[in-house]
Amino acid sequence: MIFSYSNTWNFLHKGMQFPGPAGATSGQIRFIFNSPSSVIVNYGDGSLITYPTGTANRVQLDAGTNSDITASFPKYTYTQGDASTIRQIKIKLPEPEKLISISIDSNMLTMQQSLPVRFAQLTNLGTLALVNLQLTGIDENYLKLNNITFLSLRNAFQQGTRYYGSIPTDMLTGKKYTTLGYASQLGGKSFSQSNLDQIAPNLGSTLVTLALDGNNFTDVNGTDGALPENFSDLKVLTTLNLNSNSFTAPPAVINSITSLISLTISINPLATWGNLGALINLNTLSLASCPLLQPVVPGYFASLTKLKNLHFAGSFGNTTNAEAFISSFYSFVTTNTALTGANTLPFRGMTIVIGNNASDNVSASGHIITGTYQAPTGYVQGSNNGTPGSALEMIYVLETQYGHKWTYRTA
Repeated sequence: MIFSYSNTWNFLHKGMQFPGPAGATSGQIRFIFNSPSSVIVNYGDGSLITYPTGTANRVQLDAGTNSDITASFPKYTYTQGDASTIRQIKIKLPEPEKLISISIDSNMLTMQQSLPVRFAQLTNLGTLALVNLQLTGIDENYLKLNNITFLSLRNAFQQGTRYYGSIPTDMLTGKKYTTLGYASQLGGKSFSQSNLDQIAPNLGSTLVTLALDGNNFTDVNGTDGALPENFSDLKVLTTLNLNSNSFTAPPAVINSITSLISLTISINPLATWGNLGALINLNTLSLASCPLLQPVVPGYFASLTKLKNLHFAGSFGNTTNAEAFISSFYSFVTTNTALTGANTLPFRGMTIVIGNNASDNVSASGHIITGTYQAPTGYVQGSNNGTPGSALEMIYVLETQYGHKWTYRTA
């Protein structure tokens, strides 16, 4: 029997397209296998479709309209019923032991339900990513899968489940995750309530990437502070994402995670830069959409000699402050950077995003930068920066003299 109970996942779905609601630009389910395989979908209207993995060893049921037969297939559109029609969709993996990654995200489900994925047979699963689903439950057998090293549960569960407002300790104990993403209203409470302080003791020697975006963290979280002090024990962490929280300054403990290469604290009410001077391995710093951020480069930047990528789109509050930051950054670079030489040298060859103009697919962001992009008076390539009279002349010097690439808004 093609759809036996043991390896069939039964989704309840309402609407005229799957995955996600009709017309949505998000919502997908993605499978990656360790060798060629297939996914069989019974759409509940008599249609039974087998999707081959092709050369990519993956199947993606996508919310988009483009189709690549080797990997991605467009939404399935129903010809009967209406937006209120409830259907039972059955997904089967003929070779579940070959599955190494499953990602379900962004409105793929149109009805509240427990995730119907049955994990017991997914013995080689290494990646589980569930994002923006508002689930009522999950098959707890995923906790028994020893090969999972990438776990992302971000806004995946409804309030009232054990995954909402805290991290279940059995999700951490004895695990060897290298990537962990968790967003479920952990902020505003003590770490003993959220179990945030259990991440480092359990994953300190393995965790490379940690995403805690969208948790409504504050500077205090009860009386415990911004982040647990034991985060200093995350000895191999290279990437930390704290987007969409309520920090007014970078949490102090971050400065002790000296292995960090990439740090993101965008979409926060940051008013100060804090102290990140010990992060000597930092390559990428993202502080975008922080309108209260002071437009002055902190002195500790001189210690961050590996820094190459900066993202500030939508920060600093207005054009005056954005241009003040450009002026401050110009002074910092021209004071601390060789005028000539390889772009691998400190503070040469940097990429800085402070905004962008609107295009066909992207809305304008950031604040309009004024002036004319041109060489300033007295500019000589390789020997003299001249005297810039506007923010755009400063950017001209930084790009042509120091090998920078700036993205900014002019309209």
